[in-house]
Amino acid sequence: MTLVEGKNFKQAVLQNASAKGGNELLNYRRGEIMDRNGIVVAQSVANYELFLDPKLLLELQNPKIVEDTIAFLQENLGYDPARLREAIEGNPNSHVYTLKKDYTLEEIKATKEAIDRRRLIGVEYIESYRRNYPYNDFASDVIGFVNADNRGANGIEGYYEDYLKGGIGRRFGVVEDGNTVTQQEVLPTNGNDVYLNVDYTIQKYMEDAIDRYLEEYTATNIQVIAMDPNNGKVLGMASYPRYDANKPYDLSAFFTLEEQKALTPEEQADFRFGLWNNWGITSTYEPGSTYKPFVSAIAYEEGREKDGLYHCSGSAVVNGQRISCWKKEGHGAQTIEQILANSCNVGYMELGSLIGKDLYYNYQRLFGFGSVTNIDLLGETSARTLLHSYERLNTIELATGSFGQGFNITPIQLVSGFASLVNGGYLYEPHVVDRVVSPSGEVVLVNEPRMVRQVVSKETSREVVQALKGVVDEGTGQRAYIEGYEIGGKTATAEKLARDNINYVVSFIGFAPVENPQVITLVVVDEPRGPRIDSRYAAFIFKDVMEQMLPYLRVFKTDAVQPPEPLPQEAVEGVRETQQDPAGESPPEQEAATESTVEEGQE
Repeated sequence: MTLVEGKNFKQAVLQNASAKGGNELLNYRRGEIMDRNGIVVAQSVANYELFLDPKLLLELQNPKIVEDTIAFLQENLGYDPARLREAIEGNPNSHVYTLKKDYTLEEIKATKEAIDRRRLIGVEYIESYRRNYPYNDFASDVIGFVNADNRGANGIEGYYEDYLKGGIGRRFGVVEDGNTVTQQEVLPTNGNDVYLNVDYTIQKYMEDAIDRYLEEYTATNIQVIAMDPNNGKVLGMASYPRYDANKPYDLSAFFTLEEQKALTPEEQADFRFGLWNNWGITSTYEPGSTYKPFVSAIAYEEGREKDGLYHCSGSAVVNGQRISCWKKEGHGAQTIEQILANSCNVGYMELGSLIGKDLYYNYQRLFGFGSVTNIDLLGETSARTLLHSYERLNTIELATGSFGQGFNITPIQLVSGFASLVNGGYLYEPHVVDRVVSPSGEVVLVNEPRMVRQVVSKETSREVVQALKGVVDEGTGQRAYIEGYEIGGKTATAEKLARDNINYVVSFIGFAPVENPQVITLVVVDEPRGPRIDSRYAAFIFKDVMEQMLPYLRVFKTDAVQPPEPLPQEAVEGVRETQQDPAGESPPEQEAATESTVEEGQE
């Protein structure tokens, strides 16, 4: 190989440096994103662009150098000599003719070292970084992705952009005394690493449970959130549909080629934005009966519960309008604990009237509804305008609102508020990220648990916890029972507007263990399709997740826990009978009490 030495080499360097403006940008490595145990879920992989400098090679007017450069590329990387000559001769005014992008270090390592060692003229490489998500669609709407400029476009990538990004470096040639050519570098500054509260294993449990559900049934959206109620740390946030963060613009997983061609650019953009949005923080829904424990908590806290029993005949007249319970024949006389276990709408309308407009309105906001939770993800909505204003919270709105109808919230608001019901009364900000660490190992940021306020007393919290245990032990939540564990929770089936008895949102929120809650899990299934629409679909996913997650979190079984006795057939609503149970368990005559919407009522 012919090397250019002395005067010619200096001229080559000077020409090359001059043509490039005297400097070359050095790319930084964007910080990694890791789960709470250090498993890398987003990383920057070095890749290389190899290119020729035709103008420099031709201006040297040394055919030997050109032929040696061509021979080097043929021998080391298998390039066609004819193609290389054509590229050089056909681009006499260009300093950059790209041979290939995205070489990995393994592919180009020997060539790179030879170029550096021999100071080969006319062929160069640029090192850059490509963002890689090793688990493809894993937690995609939590992690997000980067755009073509390597900037975070969504999720953690977007929210923590200023921490993850680094600083550009420069390499430039310096000519000293007209005889000496040296290269100087200002090294790039790499980005900081972000450690999540999200646990890879827990997240995988959730996504796998969703996938198992979808093997038998369908839904428009599914959201699962797990949180430590004692500090607001989000342990997992899974959803359906998911997208491959390595290919966020690719729609082939959702549409055939013909279907994609039929979509307008606006329709494709709308679909992508919907796909990228984190449904748990950006979308709203009626909570239905998962809101009933909050109403119970207000009554306990303010001493507004009834001394006697709550009577349900199947409906009640409020301001001249008859509003039905999901159980048409009624629940009869019940205690305050039983109206929660039975999810009795009539009982909660009475409880709401005892609480009154002022307390209902104030506590709804104290629990965090109508405000952003300040979760560290882009795009959170407050849903403030989707709650009843004080002026519009009239008698009927108070009645239906007491069983969770007529207003909207986000899933993350429900989880955060529910945590305060079971952790002693404390409302915490939810956080997905635990800490940020610099490349040198210095801790740059720590998201310490932040208590917003104490909403209810510890005594009230204990009463609510025991009442929620009753829902799983003997009420509508029996599908969520897990052998050996004491579980508390609440079911919900909410009919979507326009109340056409077609589209529903079903959900279940639960926690364990009852005596010292370590984890809350919410499951929301939007527009499920199956033999019978009720909250059992959500309970099916909840149970699947919790059966794996509790042992993983070292929450061990207790022998004292006994399985609940199935309710008699007359306690089961039957407007959507089926011969197939989504949980794959008991036959119809042994099903736990479930629910549906009738007239103004819903469970």
